[in-house]
Amino acid sequence: SLRFTQGQRVAVNLSPRSNGFLWKAGKIEKLSHVQGDQKIPYLVRLDDGRLCGAPEDHDECVRLAARACLATRVLRLFALPEGERKDVRLRFLEGDRVAVQLDLGIWEEGVVIETWAKPEKNGKPLKTWDGVSVPYKVRLDLGDKVLVPFDSDDVIRPEAAVHPQKDTMASRFLKRQNSDGQWVCVDTRSGVERPCAAPETD
Repeated sequence: SLRFTQGQRVAVNLSPRSNGFLWKAGKIEKLSHVQGDQKIPYLVRLDDGRLCGAPEDHDECVRLAARACLATRVLRLFALPEGERKDVRLRFLEGDRVAVQLDLGIWEEGVVIETWAKPEKNGKPLKTWDGVSVPYKVRLDLGDKVLVPFDSDDVIRPEAAVHPQKDTMASRFLKRQNSDGQWVCVDTRSGVERPCAAPETD
């Protein structure tokens, strides 16, 4: 079965190279489109009006737009110039507890640590993001930091709000102390451990 539904906002990769990325934003216009003897998962109407096909139903070809992440090429599609930000009244402030969607139906809680944020490398904003930013940077309770592409209930909600088909990554990622007493986040699928902050105690 297909991941997305008609009308859903997505980013689609138009790069002609198999390992390239040229992301454009749009909406799913048609599912399971038949073209000649080929059946492609999605037809996407791009924001510029063009119609394109997404030949594969995976993240390297088509991604959910309402997704908090660190994929800078995709996030850049939704970043707002400084001149347009004055018309946007953000719903959350630094320190607010929120839940963000990391992938379709997967929500995780965290705290807003920055408004009008941009990705950084070695502590400096990326040059390709000069003059633009996205509404929020959120530090997840799992320890990771993510950027939120736009201020909508589709991707960020108050922590206490009901999340649609609330799945969680918590069952995949476990926080525990290793033999040295250091707190680590363990990916139960891959077995990979990485350092993380100790759980907060009351």
